Amino acid sequence: MKIVNFCAQVDEAKCQGDKLCEQVCSTGAMEVIDKKARVQDEMCVACTRCFDRCPVNAITMVPRDQPMLVATSVQEVDEAEVRELCLKAYRRPDELVCICTGTYAGEFAAAIIKEMSDRGLVSYIPHLFKWYFKQFP
Repeated sequence: MKIVNFCAQVDEAKCQGDKLCEQVCSTGAMEVIDKKARVQDEMCVACTRCFDRCPVNAITMVPRDQPMLVATSVQEVDEAEVRELCLKAYRRPDELVCICTGTYAGEFAAAIIKEMSDRGLVSYIPHLFKWYFKQFP
């Protein structure tokens, strides 16, 4: 769980549209449109990857008007399902998998189980979890 107090902001006058920020953003908050980076505030977790990689310093981190909570309660889903899904991805539920948001594998598994169950896509859960950890080891 993380309380996000900041958000990336792009200075369009400096932005060269090189897409480095888009490529390093693990949440998909950065998108380059018409050769200018745009930030989807609701998706930015202030990891500072974009800020660190921008060669022209077009990105700054600015305080949010309201802090954003990034969390999923593991108690909302069956603990055995969470444990089973984590094992399929060769992760422990208590293993930290995202330092930017302070997210543990169990929280990630719970989020996938909850979202996919709500959408009636339960059969996709193990595949999505494995895919994620292959993409972001």
